[in-house]
Amino acid sequence: MRAFDIYLNQEDHTKKLVQTGYNEIASVYDTYWTEYMSYLSEDMLKRLKPPKGGNCLDLTCGTGFVTQKLSEITSGNVTGVDASEQMIAVAQKKYDDTCRFLHDDAYHFLKNQPSNSYNCITCGWGLGYLPPRILHEISRTLCHHGKIGIIDNIVLSNWEFVLFFLVALSEEPSALISYIKPKFYISTGTLVQRMRMNGFKIIDSWKGEKIFRFDRKETAMEQLIKSGVAAGIIQMIDENHTDKIIKRTGELLQRYHSLKGYIPVTHRYIGAVGEKK
Repeated sequence: MRAFDIYLNQEDHTKKLVQTGYNEIASVYDTYWTEYMSYLSEDMLKRLKPPKGGNCLDLTCGTGFVTQKLSEITSGNVTGVDASEQMIAVAQKKYDDTCRFLHDDAYHFLKNQPSNSYNCITCGWGLGYLPPRILHEISRTLCHHGKIGIIDNIVLSNWEFVLFFLVALSEEPSALISYIKPKFYISTGTLVQRMRMNGFKIIDSWKGEKIFRFDRKETAMEQLIKSGVAAGIIQMIDENHTDKIIKRTGELLQRYHSLKGYIPVTHRYIGAVGEKK
């Protein structure tokens, strides 16, 4: 009832809540995410085989890992765009000598770009926070035979965390003050179909999962929060209840996995690369 009332009577603040979430973890994001997941981003780039030279664009670039790798591979002009001001600040500090970084919403940025202006566009771990029509804008701004590379979590990635977070909220409904509407894809097939609808020939597609194992609920929750998994989700809670909800979610996760003897944190992801027809 609480969630339904908020949904009916509040504006959609998804973009703002997610930005706030990533701003808060920008300084530790590479430690809790990039260090462990970068090889999956590199695998996407290997499958993509971006063309040498030309203009490249990395959407939802975060702290700039994929942006920098694009620069190394292509030796072209590479721009990274992200809606989180603090993530961009980290990227600029690390890679500003080789790449250009802009603080902007990815969809807003593309809408203002001329058609056929990029040879390659990537989007790593952020497509689910963008409107589905972003693929149309990517297609429009890519040159003929331009390439697109995507890797992202699926909607059911870390579903165990989301489930028990909601259970914890149901025990303390007054803690909920807002809602988010992410747009992650449910499967590789769904992503591929949407890409084809927007004029892409599929070169490759895949799926997989990365599992972390933790002995303590505190370290499991720390990984979930500081890696960006909970960006926007934690921000739905009144700050006076945040610690209590996080603690309770950890307790429920630990109880659910008690027979395993550890707490798994499972990132389920999909990827696809394509070429503009």
